[in-house]
Amino acid sequence: MRRLLLVVMTILPMVLPAQYRWEGGLLGGGAIYQGDLAFSALGSLKDVQPVYGLALRRHLSPRLSLRAQLLRGQLSGSDARPHERASRGFSFKTDISEYALLAEWYVFPSELSDGIATPYLFAGGALLSMAPKPDFFGNGADPPNAGVKADAQAGYSHTRFVLPLGLGLRFNLSEQWRLGLELGARATFTDYIDGISAAANPEKNDWYTTGSLVVTYHWGTQDRDGDGIADRLDRCPELAGLALYKGCPDSDGDGWPDPEDGCPLAAGTLNGCPDSDADGIADFTDRCPDAAGPISQGGCPGHDRDGDGVDDEQDACPDKIGPASRNGCPIEDTDQDGIEDDRDQCPDVPGSRANYGCPEESPEEELPSPVAMPPMQRLFFEPNDAALLASHQLILNQAARYLSQHPEAFLIIKGHTDNRGNARINQALSEERARLCFDYLVAKGAPASCLRYEGYGQRYPIADNGTEQGRRQNNRVELELQ
Repeated sequence: MRRLLLVVMTILPMVLPAQYRWEGGLLGGGAIYQGDLAFSALGSLKDVQPVYGLALRRHLSPRLSLRAQLLRGQLSGSDARPHERASRGFSFKTDISEYALLAEWYVFPSELSDGIATPYLFAGGALLSMAPKPDFFGNGADPPNAGVKADAQAGYSHTRFVLPLGLGLRFNLSEQWRLGLELGARATFTDYIDGISAAANPEKNDWYTTGSLVVTYHWGTQDRDGDGIADRLDRCPELAGLALYKGCPDSDGDGWPDPEDGCPLAAGTLNGCPDSDADGIADFTDRCPDAAGPISQGGCPGHDRDGDGVDDEQDACPDKIGPASRNGCPIEDTDQDGIEDDRDQCPDVPGSRANYGCPEESPEEELPSPVAMPPMQRLFFEPNDAALLASHQLILNQAARYLSQHPEAFLIIKGHTDNRGNARINQALSEERARLCFDYLVAKGAPASCLRYEGYGQRYPIADNGTEQGRRQNNRVELELQ
C-alpha cells in the first residue's frame, strides 16, 4: 500500500499543470466505528480511536483541488453497550491504513476567500488495508454458535475499496499556512471491518467516520486567478487569461487582450473595436459607420462639387477639376506650350521644354525694349549648380533693358536652394547664384545702384523638398521688382 501512495504522489505532478500551487501537511483526529458492535447507528464517542496521516494537495482551479492522503489508525467496538447485547460479549480492534485520492470543491473561489474561512466538499476513492482482531468470547459464557464458527473461518480480503465523502472548513492562517476541519464518512462495502458478520448482522455493511484537523503549507508560485500563470508574471493577476496575452483575457476573441482592447466585448480590428466601413474610425465614434469618410467629417463621406475626387474641404478649387497633387486645382498653362505655369520661366510666351518654357532665341539677339516688367520672376537652377542657362540670360536681358530705361526702379535678386546637403554650403550656393545674376545684369547695362543681391540658402522653400519637382522649384533665383 505504501508503494501505491508513492505511485499516486509521483504521477500527480506529471498529469497536472506545473504552474498551479502545491500544499502539503499533516492531519490528526479520531475515527468512530459504525457496525454490528456499535452503540448506535452513528457510533459512540467512547469508541473514538486516534488517527493520523499525511496530505498532499494540488490546486487545479480557484474552486477545485486534488488531494492524495495517507491515513493510519485504529477502529474498535464492543457489546458492552447497550446492555441488551452485553451477554453476547463480542468486541474487536482493527488497525487500518487508508490510501486515498480525493477531489475537493470549494464553495468560494480562492481569489474571494483570501483572509476568510471557506467551506468545501470532498469525495474520492481509497484502498483500505485492515487487520481485524475479533473477540467472540468476551464474557466466556456461551459456547460458539454457527455464526461465530463461520466468521472465525471466513476467508475475506484484508484490502478493500472504500468510498470517502464529507465536508470541511478551511481557514487561511497566512499566505502559506492553511488549517482545515473535516468530517468524513467511509462506505466500506464489506461487513468484516470488525471481523464479525454471520455472528451478528450480515445484512448490513460496516462504516466508519473520521474527524480530523489538517494543517498544510503552500509552496510554489501564487496564482490568484488560477489561470496557470504565476501572479509575478501575470499582467492580469485577478482575471483568468491566456499565456499568449501574459495572463490577460480576450473576452471577444479578436486577438486584442482586454487591457489593450478599446472594445473588450465587441470584436474588431481597429484597436480591438469594429470598423464596419474600414475608414479608420471605430464604429462607436463614427457618425456614418456604414459609409467611409474622413475623420474631419466625423467618418461621413465628404462633398465634392466638381467631382475631381478631392473633397471640397481639401479642394483649393472646389468648382474646377484638378488632381489631388495640386489640391484639386487645374493645371495652368497660360501660353499653351505644354509646360505648366509653375515650371514655365516664360509663362506668357510659348517656348520649348528644353528652354524651360522660353522661346529658342539667342540671348544676344536684339529684343524690343520691354514696356513693362513683371514684379516677380523666377530663374530655376539645376541642383548644386550656379551656371546661367540661355533661358536665364533671356530673362536677365529683358530685365537689364527695363532697368536701363527706368533708373527709378530697383531690383532685389534673391538666391535660394533646396534642403539637401549642408546648410552652410547651400547658403554659399544661393549667394553665388544671386551674385552671378547681379554681375550679368550690370554687364548688360543695368545700373548697379538699382540692384541688390542676397542669398537665403534653404530657409524659404516654395514647394515640397520631399519630391524632385519640389526641389527643382526651390533651386531658384527670384527677381523682385520694387
